[in-house]
Amino acid sequence: MEKDLSFEECARRLSAAFAVDGSQPHSEDRDRVRSSLLTILVARFHALGVTELYEVADEAMTRLLKESRRQGNALDSASGWLVRTATRLALDQFKTPRRESLDDSDAAIEDEFTARLIERLESDDQVSRGLRHAVEAGDEVAVQVVGDYLDLADEMTGFPSSRAVAQRCPYSHTTVQEALSRFRQYVE
Repeated sequence: MEKDLSFEECARRLSAAFAVDGSQPHSEDRDRVRSSLLTILVARFHALGVTELYEVADEAMTRLLKESRRQGNALDSASGWLVRTATRLALDQFKTPRRESLDDSDAAIEDEFTARLIERLESDDQVSRGLRHAVEAGDEVAVQVVGDYLDLADEMTGFPSSRAVAQRCPYSHTTVQEALSRFRQYVE
C-alpha cells in the first residue's frame, strides 16, 4: 500500500471495502482514517477527553460501515461524511452530562472520600494552602465550593454531601463534585 495516500483516498477505499459484506479493509486505510479523524477532532473539540475523542472517532467509523453497506457502494465523499458525522457525535458529547450518570451510591462514595480528605487536611493546614493555589489558578468555583463545604461541615454533624453543598452555593451537585476533585490537585 502506498504510504502517502490522503485521508480522502483512504476514507473512500475504506467505505468501498465496508460496502461489501464480509470484506476486510486494509488496516493501513483504517489506521490512516482513524488517525486523521482524531487529529481533526482534537483540533475542533480539545475540551473533550482523549477517551471521548476515540469513542467519537470509532462510532463515526462504525456508522460509515453501516451507511456504506446500506448504500451498497462507497460513499461519494466518505471523508466529508465522516467529518460531519464525527462533528455531530462530538457536539452530542457536550449535551450529555458526564457525571450525572453516577448513581447515588457512587456519589456517596465520592462524597465520603472528599470529606475524609478535607477533614484530614484541615488539621494539617493544607486546606488553606490548597485554597491559595486554587485562587492563584483562578479556580473561583473550587474556592467557593470548598468554603461552602467547610461552613456546612462546621454547622452539621457528619460530612456534607455534594448535594447539600450544591443547595448552599449556585452550582449543581455535579459541578460541586468536579470542583472538589480539582481541589485535591491543589493540595497535593
